[in-house]
Amino acid sequence: MSDNKPPLDRWRFDELLKDLKELTRSEIIWGHKAISNRIGTSEDFVRKQIAQHPNSPLKKLGGKVYAVEHELVAFLKQPDKPA
Repeated sequence: MSDNKPPLDRWRFDELLKDLKELTRSEIIWGHKAISNRIGTSEDFVRKQIAQHPNSPLKKLGGKVYAVEHELVAFLKQPDKPA
């Protein structure tokens, strides 16, 4: 064990985990335009292909469309994704 590091207490532990939480959190992407920008397609593609797909990762809240980034990426990696 290295003597030059401070002892691990609950505050230091939380600080160490903060970076991990930032790396593992998944962003919520709001709206067809933002979703299309994120995946490099048109808004029409998002509306007509992804939204209409039976396993679509798009959700609605208060009439606003959104997607959770890691779900969207997983959907696009599926072999039966929209053409």
